Amino acid sequence: PAELMTVTAENRAVTQPGYAKYLNAVQDVDQAGALIMATVSVARALGLRDDQWVYLHGCAEAEEVPVYLTERLELHRSKALRAVGEETFSSANVPLSRCKYLEVYSCFPVAVQVACRELDLDAQRMRDGSALTVLGGLPYHGGPGNSYALLGIVAMCERLRTDRGSFGLVTANGGFLTKHSAGIYSTTPYQDTHPGATSWKRRDPRELQQRLEAEASELKLAVAPEGQGQVETCTVEHGRNGPVRAIFIGRMADGKDAGKRFIATSNTKEAIDLVISGCGIGAVGHISTENERSSFVPRGSKL
Repeated sequence: PAELMTVTAENRAVTQPGYAKYLNAVQDVDQAGALIMATVSVARALGLRDDQWVYLHGCAEAEEVPVYLTERLELHRSKALRAVGEETFSSANVPLSRCKYLEVYSCFPVAVQVACRELDLDAQRMRDGSALTVLGGLPYHGGPGNSYALLGIVAMCERLRTDRGSFGLVTANGGFLTKHSAGIYSTTPYQDTHPGATSWKRRDPRELQQRLEAEASELKLAVAPEGQGQVETCTVEHGRNGPVRAIFIGRMADGKDAGKRFIATSNTKEAIDLVISGCGIGAVGHISTENERSSFVPRGSKL
């Protein structure tokens, strides 16, 4: 972990506070994976050996509401992911405690941290990052586009074949923690967790999506904010030669956009140092907009 987190000439800072290069997904990893999905009857007809079979015991999918990150009331939460987890465990009749193996989607550390919180993973698993993946993590064993989840399922199937009867959970997401899915797999036959079932089935995913939409609350984004605001989250963007700008997301405190969310930037040393020092979150300042660009000036700034 120290090697991945320590900023060096080879592992430059990308954001601060935030991530060094080695913690970010890399699109240049060239890998491939393949699955054969079939019913038991078709698998038998194809002559596929049953000792290679891995059953999907339960699954779910949903999209975050609101879709846009800037309109979500809580930036650190993913209610859709929590709902997907609950539905997956329920439909599989398998609790998280029985999932010996995990493949938590890992484009960036925040995706893993949010998943751990929303899935109620225990502290020990959260401390040991190697317990959260059987493939190795998207920055190091990724793939083009959205195929990392496919590779994660392949790796999970391979692991479960060597530890027969155990269960594994695989998660996936797309966008800005926007689209979520999960599945629980095992060599244990589906009928063992679903006694009396005559065929595989799942609940219509539209039911879960409709529930999320009915419960959702939306925070409007100020298009051209002007006035005082308080920072909810922030970071400093780095280029190859060091800090470039500070980025602030927060809520307007007064003016025509009071209560709305704002996004603003600053390339001043004062604002950049404020964020790097760890004092950015909760900071109050003035937001102004010119030529469709919003700027943030911390309260007490000499500018």
